[in-house]
Amino acid sequence: MGAKFYARKWLRGPARAVANKVVSLSDVQGRLMAVQHAGLQSAVDFEENPRTLADEQLRQAVSLMLPTHQPKAEWCRVGGPADGGYVMARDFTGAVAVSLGVGWDDTWDAEALRLGAVSLAQFDPTIRRPPRNLKKASFYRVGIASVSDSAAGLVSLEDALELSNPGTQEEFVLKMDIEGHEWGVLDNAPQNWAAPCRQIVAELHCWSQIGEADFAATALRVLEQLGSTHVPVHLRANNAVPLVSVGAYATPSALEVTWVRRDLAQAIEPLSTLRHRLDSPNDPRTPEVNLDGWLRA
Repeated sequence: MGAKFYARKWLRGPARAVANKVVSLSDVQGRLMAVQHAGLQSAVDFEENPRTLADEQLRQAVSLMLPTHQPKAEWCRVGGPADGGYVMARDFTGAVAVSLGVGWDDTWDAEALRLGAVSLAQFDPTIRRPPRNLKKASFYRVGIASVSDSAAGLVSLEDALELSNPGTQEEFVLKMDIEGHEWGVLDNAPQNWAAPCRQIVAELHCWSQIGEADFAATALRVLEQLGSTHVPVHLRANNAVPLVSVGAYATPSALEVTWVRRDLAQAIEPLSTLRHRLDSPNDPRTPEVNLDGWLRA
């Protein structure tokens, strides 16, 4: 046996020890998050009257995200079983799938194509290339911003949709996970930008800032504008991020919301739970955050 064999054998032990240490630290992080969630879970409830302006603003924002309709199409989970997968309508056939924020998880992108999207446009400035070379996919190494700036490698939402489907009239299915930039992007988008979108799923960040006047005004304005063309059909907490206290209440610092265009949705009776059979934790080490107390909004 050669020197390479013995070198690999010698290194295997230290490598295994490092890997075990990483797993151990990961478990500690998960346990700490679970403890943090348990400490604030009771405050994820609107039974008490609001005590602060932040409480009032949170209640108002939640009321604009609570599901009031369901898709006319059947439900499906698009993407993986953990972070990066979303509960949506099975309504992709003939649409252009647009993925704003890819990272190293393109399971939503691949599933959108499998569900019948005619093409896929991927946008992400943080990676050099997408995880996989998916058929019918185009990748743009640019960020999404309020205003296009080619020198800075940024495009507006309007321009991103034009790049995704140049010169044609195809409809879109849009996924947005751009780490807090969504508020400025959506607030500065043209008024009718969402009309061609059959459905939109977004991870909405920065809820720790709901007590700040500027953020609250922007968030409420964006949610009201989305509600003029689309209706929320699904709302859940990202359980991989901390809960934050805003006064009498607590909120996850990131929420996942699915909207369906009004002509493609039907009204439902008031919900008794926000939990959906297709929900799955973003982080399997941490219990899901129960948002049912928000139904009192």
